[in-house]
Amino acid sequence: MDRTNELLWQRNKLVIIIFWIMTLSSTIPALSNPSVWVSSGVGFVVAAVLTILNMKKKGIRLIPWIITLYSVLICIFVNLSSVEAVTTIFICSLLLLYPSYRYFLITMVLNLCNIFIQITIGTPATPPATGPLRYIHEFIIVLLIGLLLLVVSVLNQKQFKKTEE
Repeated sequence: MDRTNELLWQRNKLVIIIFWIMTLSSTIPALSNPSVWVSSGVGFVVAAVLTILNMKKKGIRLIPWIITLYSVLICIFVNLSSVEAVTTIFICSLLLLYPSYRYFLITMVLNLCNIFIQITIGTPATPPATGPLRYIHEFIIVLLIGLLLLVVSVLNQKQFKKTEE
């Protein structure tokens, strides 16, 4: 296994552990709200599949893309009932653990589009805000924090390349 695959394998392990913690923590609301059972069940299946793939060292380069896609879907699902910027940033920032910024960038751009659409169609914000404040509190703040985290991710990737050289 080359150095990049070894690093991705190690990062996959870390991200999957965090993913398991997030999935297990989603079972608490599922106990009182049966509508969350499906999303929790899907989370368990995805976490189990990713764990097995990573343990067998299969799809090491594919796992970050699966996590990217699943992170986008989780954020879309979470933001359907109310726009939650903090949750979106938290889920997207999980992808900063990878040496490449591409995973984070794709997730953040797709989630910014989703937040813009949700605000445009009138989905309530968390915390509640009205008028142009909704855009400031939700979209602009997520955009600014996302740009800051993207800079950190790009610098992380450059540092990794220098270290490898």
